[in-house]
Formats: sequence, structure tokens, C-alpha cells
Amino acid sequence: MAQQRNGQVAAVAKAATLLDALARNEAATAIELARASAVDRTTVHRLLTTLEPTGLVQRSGSTWRLGSGAVGLGGAYVDQSALRRAALPYAIDLQRTLRERRAVISIDVLSGTEMLVVERLWNRRTPLATILDVGNRVSVTGSASGLAVLAALGEEGIAGDPALGELVESSAPAVRAGVERARARQGLAILSAGVRPDLDAMAVAVIGPAGAPIGSLVVAGQDISDHHATSDTARTLLIAARRASHELRTNSARAASRHEATRRRRRAE
Repeated sequence: MAQQRNGQVAAVAKAATLLDALARNEAATAIELARASAVDRTTVHRLLTTLEPTGLVQRSGSTWRLGSGAVGLGGAYVDQSALRRAALPYAIDLQRTLRERRAVISIDVLSGTEMLVVERLWNRRTPLATILDVGNRVSVTGSASGLAVLAALGEEGIAGDPALGELVESSAPAVRAGVERARARQGLAILSAGVRPDLDAMAVAVIGPAGAPIGSLVVAGQDISDHHATSDTARTLLIAARRASHELRTNSARAASRHEATRRRRRAE
């Protein structure tokens, strides 16, 4: 079995690249996937036919799309997300404070150079066109969610991640300015017409047990009239993110304590 220099199995890495390409496109032919993934067409076809019986992909004529098996894996990831579990109660409280306003509350996870939506809440007045689907990915530099994470990372944190560092370095000056403004507002990032032209958003990073940001809590909408740093919405969002961060640290400490107790018990047996 062919392996890459860093010890990865080449075929598995290529299969993952194909699945990622399909996740970004509703459907694609083998030729289109070969172009998108830089994998030769013969290998693409062989990998797809291998994945098909697993349910991860499905074929319709000459086109391929993700299969029901991918939904199961994605759903399991969302259900097991420590960030989602910790932040969801505070996201629900945040939604209650917004009452009938046409806004969406979302929980986003940092995934490479993108923010991945793992949960979203809305009310009956929220236009469906403004709701991002779970699994939707947006650029770190093109979203309030991402700017909040970059602000929390700091210059050293950004430089310590080659991919993030390169992305930020090549970004427009407005991105740097947005990050600096978020830092000056205690981590609150505000972006108008970011992910979508008609959508404004504010976000605050959620800090993981290791002390680094792992995602964000986001409020987005078309009619957030108090869309500024001193608004009640902004203050409530800051508090919710801090509480979610504390919850993550507490849950991690409890899990470590349980693990240590189990280890000691087994050693005593």
C-alpha cells in the first residue's frame, strides 16, 4: 500500500480529498472531481467505486454526490462536539433574549482556515434564506466568526499555524483592521455584508481547555438595529461566550479527574 513521506496512506488521503470536494459541490462528475482534487481520473474512479458500497458516496448516471453514510458521520461529529455541548445552552439563552427579532444564533467550530457551522437557532420570523446549514463552511477571514477567532489567537497564535498565517498575510488590509477592532472590543467581532450581502453579524470566540480559541458564538441577521459594541446584544453575546468557555474548561477538568480515578482504580486491582 503506497504511503506518503509523512506516514500517511496516500489512497486514504486522496479519498478524503474527494469527499471534501463533494462536500463543497452538490454533485460532480469524475472528470470534475479530478480537476478539483488534482487526482488523476483513473484513481478518482477507482476510489469512488470503492467508497460507493460504504454509503459515503452515491452515483446517479455520470455524476457523484455524498451518500447517506456521510450524513451519519457528520451527525456523529456534531453530536460529539464538545464545543456544541458546552455552548448550546448559552446559545438558547441568547436566542431568548433576542425574542422575535429576525436573527440567527450559530455555533461555529474552527476547522483549518474555515469556520464550520455545527448548530444554529432561529425563530419563526427569521427568513429561511439567511440561515446557514449545519456543515456550511465560511472563510476565517471573511466572517465575523473567523475574525473573532483570529482576534483571540493573537499574532503568535496566527503565526504558529502556517496555513492561517499565510491566509491572513495575503488578506486585504480590512481583515487586519477587523481583527484589531475585535481585540479592542474585548474579542467582539462585527462584520457587515460578510458571508452574505444582506447579512450582518457579530461574534465572540469560545476558548477551549488548552487556552486557545476553538470556535465562536455568532449572532447574524438583517435587522440587528443595535449592531454595535455597546449594545445589549453585544454584551449578552460576550457573556454567553465566556460562560461557554468556562463550561468547556470545567467539563475537561471533570473528564480528566474521572480518567485519573479510573486509572488509579485499575492499578489497585
